[in-house]
Amino acid sequence: MFQDNVCNKETQFVLCCTNGKGQEVVPTADQLEILKPKPTNLCLGKENDKNSPCWKPSGDKAECGTRTTLEHVSGGRKAKLGEYPFMVLIGYKGVNDTIQYRCGGSLINKWYVLTAGHCVMDNITEVVLGELNVKTDPDCKKNDQTKCAPRKITRKITSKDQIILHENYISGIDILKNDIALIKLNKPVTLYDEDATNSYVKPICLPWSDDNFIKTNWANVESKNATVAGWGSTGRYLEQLENIVYFGVTTPHLQTAKVPFTNEKCRKDYSQYFDPKTHLCAGGEINFKEKRVDTCQGDSGGPMFVRDVSDDPWFQVGIVSFGLVKNCGDGGTFFTKVEAFLPWIESKMNV
Repeated sequence: MFQDNVCNKETQFVLCCTNGKGQEVVPTADQLEILKPKPTNLCLGKENDKNSPCWKPSGDKAECGTRTTLEHVSGGRKAKLGEYPFMVLIGYKGVNDTIQYRCGGSLINKWYVLTAGHCVMDNITEVVLGELNVKTDPDCKKNDQTKCAPRKITRKITSKDQIILHENYISGIDILKNDIALIKLNKPVTLYDEDATNSYVKPICLPWSDDNFIKTNWANVESKNATVAGWGSTGRYLEQLENIVYFGVTTPHLQTAKVPFTNEKCRKDYSQYFDPKTHLCAGGEINFKEKRVDTCQGDSGGPMFVRDVSDDPWFQVGIVSFGLVKNCGDGGTFFTKVEAFLPWIESKMNV
């Protein structure tokens, strides 16, 4: 009887009735909206619980975006030990049971890695945290091999349920839309602040709060350089082929670079691809050494990050997505705009 009166087959909870005149009464659109079941916020009250998948690390509390070393960090192509403890390598099954690391990501709390959607389309086997140079484990200071970080931390991907791809991800010939994904680890990662002898890992900050400088003063952020990091191409082709064979990655040592925002360039030159609501553009400009800086193959999925002032925590603003030019360093690198997807990220935490 009730099945006969269902008038909305999609929702399955709206029953049509008849009025006193025997006429069928169908709910209005506004009434249907009221009748929709409200989503349950499974993370309510858990945002400050460090052991919960719902934890949102706070930059104000120094819970994220800071380095794990007191060593002075200066500009340069190679990242220093403990400089970016939130960086993640994503490993894929290669030939003869080898593992190749073709994408990067960032740790956003003890349970989740943030990366690009196109990075989770292949057979992911593991994620590696606390890594600097894949040739060595543990990693040590260049000029003092007695001062070393703890060994890297590896988490295996054993279930498809650990991969959370955006529902509206689109991969086209020249464009990626909603290029974002989360990887849920099979068990939480021990952080440096909890056990410095066994972990050199810290999460990066996301601009969760409404008063975050990224939300309140974007013009100032956009006027400065952002930072990118990854194990991607540096242009030394033969050396990179050898690295892939022996180490599974194009560049063994984590690289870093300062890149200027080029959103106006993308608005003008790539207007058919660039969506300012969900994209950022950066890179391709000349640095002080007269070299072009950009992100390259192997950097996909890695973070682009900024901070308000020197020594403040790093906040992630972008995810390396795709480029529209042939050569690295020529500009036109698109990033997924993290701020636009914060509600989506929050909705998937604790899933």
